[in-house]
Amino acid sequence: MSTPPADPPAASDLAATTRAVTDLWSEQLGVAGIRPDEDFFDLGGHSLIAVEIINQIERIFGVSISLRIFYQDPTVSGVVRALTADASRQN
Repeated sequence: MSTPPADPPAASDLAATTRAVTDLWSEQLGVAGIRPDEDFFDLGGHSLIAVEIINQIERIFGVSISLRIFYQDPTVSGVVRALTADASRQN
């Protein structure tokens, strides 16, 4: 018997996750007013900060995303998509 697909995250959950990831980026990068489509590297990010963000995401959300996935779409929106996709698979 197969497991039914997980429901997509509710809009409020998605907004809260986006806000939390944006706040985390702002804290780590020292940049206020980050938009969801801004590139992590254009904001001054580098690999060590990316690893720290990934570690904090795992602590906060209980979901691990790889550095490769982070680099594929290094925006808040991209990270949130990866985070919510991984969370859906882990449930």
